[in-house]
Amino acid sequence: MQIGLFKIPVIRLLLLMILSQCYLLQAQWTRQSPIPTGQTITNVCFINPDTGWVFGYEGSIFRTNDRGETWIDQSLPIADVAVGLFLDENQGWIGLFSNFFNN
Repeated sequence: MQIGLFKIPVIRLLLLMILSQCYLLQAQWTRQSPIPTGQTITNVCFINPDTGWVFGYEGSIFRTNDRGETWIDQSLPIADVAVGLFLDENQGWIGLFSNFFNN
């Protein structure tokens, strides 16, 4: 009978721990508003926690240096950007649905 009484507080403690972890994981995500573009985003690449790019349709390329608080438009008058990869702030590649480019 003592085992049964012991199980209830342990189960409650485990549930509390699981729920608190779920809350902490959700707290790390914030909705981006306004979003950098109305175009469909096809790829995201961050080289560190602060600096990253988003790539999308109709040549959409946007860069952030402040964890996504603000975005700099670096779009190109070319076709849809399928993928982008940057090794550092100055060296990167973008792949269109038909070609690849580098800077």
